[in-house]
Amino acid sequence: PPDDISAIYEAIKKLIDNPDLAKSLANNLLEKMSARTIEKMIRVTEDLYRH
Repeated sequence: PPDDISAIYEAIKKLIDNPDLAKSLANNLLEKMSARTIEKMIRVTEDLYRH
């Protein structure tokens, strides 16, 4: 939760203590974001052609 400072601290500490986990999470996020960006661009382009 955003207002749970203790949980935020523990999550950040976990990433600092586990650099492989941090790298894996970052890579997964980048992969998901790039895929969604492409999907969104395609959808927007298709919508333009439909209207």
